[in-house]
Amino acid sequence: MKKREFGACAGFTLIEMLLVVAILAVLATIVAVRTIGVTGGAKKQATITGIEVIKTAIARFEMDIGRLPKNLEELVIEGDENWPGPFLDSTEVPRDGWNNEFTYEIKGKRVVITSPGPDGQIGTGDDIAK
Repeated sequence: MKKREFGACAGFTLIEMLLVVAILAVLATIVAVRTIGVTGGAKKQATITGIEVIKTAIARFEMDIGRLPKNLEELVIEGDENWPGPFLDSTEVPRDGWNNEFTYEIKGKRVVITSPGPDGQIGTGDDIAK
């Protein structure tokens, strides 16, 4: 039986190792990009859903109280003894998908709820408003 010499066909070459590392890096990058995209989409959808929940609570508030709330906190903070609230299922106003506070504006008879979006600043191109 012939004995193998050290280094002859034993293990992987440096080129093979570098090739495997490069392939793994490409695959990791693809997975990371897709995961970040999914996370961003989920946060945006959660924000849109949060706006709809707040608008529904505002509509209930207006029907029960007879006016629009002065601010979003009125939807959860108890008023007088005849207060029919809370109008949201939590003890505080929900936040958007990036944990930012929503802004509340009354424009004529229209209510606008705005999320500052991922950058956290109102007035930029990534704001979400309904």
